Amino acid sequence: MGDDDHNHLSLFPDIAGPESLLHFLETSEFVTGYPVVEGDPFQVKLANAADVIKLEYEEYDAGDMTADLPNGKASEQLLILLYGTNSAAVAAAGFVSIDKCLNPKEFSNFPYESVMPTSRSFRIHSILCLDVSDNDYPGSVDKIHNTKFCRLTKNREVLYNPDMDGFYVKGTGAAAGSINTVINGGINQLPYVGNDKAGGFFLLPDDLVCGPGDELNIEVSLDGDFGTLAAETLRVCLVGTMMKVAA
Repeated sequence: MGDDDHNHLSLFPDIAGPESLLHFLETSEFVTGYPVVEGDPFQVKLANAADVIKLEYEEYDAGDMTADLPNGKASEQLLILLYGTNSAAVAAAGFVSIDKCLNPKEFSNFPYESVMPTSRSFRIHSILCLDVSDNDYPGSVDKIHNTKFCRLTKNREVLYNPDMDGFYVKGTGAAAGSINTVINGGINQLPYVGNDKAGGFFLLPDDLVCGPGDELNIEVSLDGDFGTLAAETLRVCLVGTMMKVAA
């Protein structure tokens, strides 16, 4: 959860500073736990090695925990984080499509690579977008470019912003005179990690609902003096509930 530089499962928000996304979802009452029925495994996989993993749980009588409870394996609804990025390098200012899904193949690749499947709907509670400031320094002149806006378009209608720009996710801070990238250091309405500078995680006033066949395009704009922004530098995360739809 997160990426190589940001941990959405941070253990100690009160000590370390940034609030973890999991803690935010718990206090917002979106996460009430993951029911594990007697005899079923609960598996945790990591992208890289770790010496310690902390797992908090409560024990119940076997009959009190069923697979059809929210987030259970037979549930009609599942809280899920859908991560996306830019599939190709960017060499010019303007809006860039977030068109590659970073979730495991077992999960939906909506909205980055497909429309909503006919058997599902998705209620989006929160949107996270990484602000980036990048200097692709070629050795003679700075090429600093920054994220500026995150725009959502549902079925060709731009959402949330009458100026057609979207949410402000301004990246700042790349140093002059060298190749370097600063992430999560700007002014961001959609913080990817909650902290004192960026503010807490953003929660939509009303859920954005995407039903069967709906298309949701997500773009991030970049401005500045351009060199090249590498593929898979940008990050967007949609926090929502995936629900089964009756045939």
